[in-house]
Amino acid sequence: MKAMVMLPTYNEKENIEGIVEEVLKGSNVSIVVVDDSSPDGTGGIADRLAGDRPGGIHVIHRRERGRGTAGIAGLRYAMEQDVDCIIEMDADFSHDPKRIPEFL
Repeated sequence: MKAMVMLPTYNEKENIEGIVEEVLKGSNVSIVVVDDSSPDGTGGIADRLAGDRPGGIHVIHRRERGRGTAGIAGLRYAMEQDVDCIIEMDADFSHDPKRIPEFL
């Protein structure tokens, strides 16, 4: 089963690398990061991570802000991909990536 994890972000520079690393430990899991122009540089870090893992991470940069609309943008992107399952998680580790295999 191929899954995509959608991570909406705003000022998550302290967490983004760790959460991406943990999520990608799952087999056949890719990531879409939806960054709402984080002033702390989260979007740039996400871009670097995406460059290190072509095809495994996609980054959407948005000018608008809002958790709800970020979720919609990420889910729309994920629905256009060749995946069987979409999982939405917070980037602050309030959702444990180690639980992904249980969901799948």
